Amino acid sequence: MRIVPDDPVCPWSPEDLDRIVEEACEFIRARRRAHARGFGWEVGDHLFLEVYRGDEGYLRSRYQGKPDSIGDIARATGIPQSTLYVYVMAAVVRHKLKKAGLEPELDLRQLAILDELNDHFEALRALAEWAERKEISCRDLEKAVDFWKGHVEKGGSLMDLRRDPGRPLRKVGRRRARPSSPDVLKASRMLGVVGAWWRKAKLTGDEGRELRDRLLRIRAMLAEAG
Repeated sequence: MRIVPDDPVCPWSPEDLDRIVEEACEFIRARRRAHARGFGWEVGDHLFLEVYRGDEGYLRSRYQGKPDSIGDIARATGIPQSTLYVYVMAAVVRHKLKKAGLEPELDLRQLAILDELNDHFEALRALAEWAERKEISCRDLEKAVDFWKGHVEKGGSLMDLRRDPGRPLRKVGRRRARPSSPDVLKASRMLGVVGAWWRKAKLTGDEGRELRDRLLRIRAMLAEAG
């Protein structure tokens, strides 16, 4: 006859068990994030320094016959192109800042967002320092980058940025906004989709600037239409 031992007495209360399980889950989530972050850093550095030899111009080129494009590597590895793009652009920005003596504690996505300012290093540097100091979210950093990139390219002073980097994030006034029409809302959503695609698409400098200028003009028209 098979003898079944008595169940051992659990030394923890239900509350203790809940806490222990939650702590274990949080530990697993944290380690998973850390491993993913480390993987992204390693891949981005390898692609930028070993595959593209640190040549930013070649990395950004749209030469159709380039056999080592990010798209080709993405298809061969099964990693989404948008993910590899973030890894590589984060590496580009990180090495630029490091050469200037800066190593801000920013994540991969934040550094990739700052790459939009690749033609304006002083603006990139100022926003990197601000984002680290204020612990700015990716969404707010995108708003700031869009605002200051347009400001600088229109001839605005970088002193404005240094004095008040958070300017595009503050609400102006307390007046209640009038409701937008359905057409304006639909157009605004489409503009957001195009803007998100623009950040991931591989465009030449001229193409990127032209699309950015058009997006800014459309955004201004929508603001007027309300």
